[in-house]
Amino acid sequence: MMMATADLIEKHYTLDPEWRRITGRKVYKGYLSKGLTPPSNDPYELTARILKVLVSYMTAGPILAIVLEGAHAVRLFAARRRH
Repeated sequence: MMMATADLIEKHYTLDPEWRRITGRKVYKGYLSKGLTPPSNDPYELTARILKVLVSYMTAGPILAIVLEGAHAVRLFAARRRH
């Protein structure tokens, strides 16, 4: 258990320099597929909004930090938790 800082969360989610572009494009397409008007067509602006909400949520209380390694590690971990 730990309290995450805004800096830690931002660094974690932006380790991959393509994260902002890829996520922003997915969000943009998601708005369009639902017939909604995106607040911006700039993927970096869209992910800035997401990151702001994510940081607020993740720093609101303690988190459980887990290191998972291996192919499909997150999916396998989540499947075990359901049983």
